[in-house]
Amino acid sequence: MKLKISQLETDKHNAELELEKKNLAAENMQLKISQLESEGERLKDLLKESELSKPILDAIQERIGILNGLLAAKISGNETYSKPYDTWINQVTEDKKSFMDSTRLAFRASYPAFMKYLDDHNLTELELNYVCLYAIGLRGKEISEYIQVKRHYHMSTDIRKKLGLNENDTNLGLHIRNLMKKL
Repeated sequence: MKLKISQLETDKHNAELELEKKNLAAENMQLKISQLESEGERLKDLLKESELSKPILDAIQERIGILNGLLAAKISGNETYSKPYDTWINQVTEDKKSFMDSTRLAFRASYPAFMKYLDDHNLTELELNYVCLYAIGLRGKEISEYIQVKRHYHMSTDIRKKLGLNENDTNLGLHIRNLMKKL
């Protein structure tokens, strides 16, 4: 009898943990949706500014379309809305330079102080593209796999030097994301 009660308690505890995990996952998804909505609104506001160049406007419009499709798919449960996202992902996979360039242009419009800081530290266009991949949340290993460049370590080292960081300072990706938030 004691064994059955102990097993029931264990099962109940496991069920409670599973429910807690699902609730946490749902909360995380809500947070991500909220962040996407916020980013979408910020990008829409940027579109209203007349001083942005055509390539920057195009990059922003493309990303707004992607955000809207993802949000619509999530809210409605209808995956049809995510088709432009799927198309975009395929394009990104095939044309990495175009994606990195459009990401840099979107950051130039969304985070002008951050990009000016990087410009002031004489980062090349390639280095700026690389930094923007960190800024969207990728880690160094993921960036290296994405761009398939064996120079990943050298690129990171060059960027660290230009930003005044040494090997023992903070993680480069973390530093970039904190810098972006601060500026």
